[in-house]
Amino acid sequence: MKKSTVLSRFNEYSLSKKASTRNGLLFLAAFTFLVALVFIYATRIIQDAKNTIIVVDRGSGELLKSNVTYYNKLMISLIKNHCANTAYYLNSFDRYTLDQNMAKGLFLVNRPDAQKIFKKYKDQRGYGDALELGYVYQTEMVEVLELNTDKEPYKVRFKSILQIYEDHKVITRYTIVSDGEIRRSAAQWPENQNGLYFTSYEQTYQPLKIDENE
Repeated sequence: MKKSTVLSRFNEYSLSKKASTRNGLLFLAAFTFLVALVFIYATRIIQDAKNTIIVVDRGSGELLKSNVTYYNKLMISLIKNHCANTAYYLNSFDRYTLDQNMAKGLFLVNRPDAQKIFKKYKDQRGYGDALELGYVYQTEMVEVLELNTDKEPYKVRFKSILQIYEDHKVITRYTIVSDGEIRRSAAQWPENQNGLYFTSYEQTYQPLKIDENE
């Protein structure tokens, strides 16, 4: 093979290789540019979605946007719901729900403080009356008295009404005032859906008069 032919073919190979490299670089640059455009577009979509998320206040039915002000409203709503659940499960029971409600209460309140409340009902024959006499203890939160959501732990004071039934008739009624500190934790379905937890909790009781017509 002639030397001129070899050189010609070598030059053709070099030019082809350079063109291939150039085309590869152009493709890589174009691909990188497209990825960047997709990333920017996706980021804008996510940001727009965050700005248009709608949350419904379970208490008032009000539509809440996901910004700081409305986040605080949402947190207040969740805390109120947590307080209501705590008051109910720690202080509501009958012969059929006693063990179940005690177990659920431990998902909402730290164990030592919950055990103090359980001990009080045991020592004062609350559990005994429910199991042996069929009494029904029913508690409902009625009002949040104080609430600070500036920072964790969230400090809260709320009032509940405990009614004790015998044969479907109210025989005793108490006001329960609860004080506690709440922190956020991992949600535990279905016992603690809000992911809130009382790290400290105590409650006091005040007897209420019974209307004879009830």
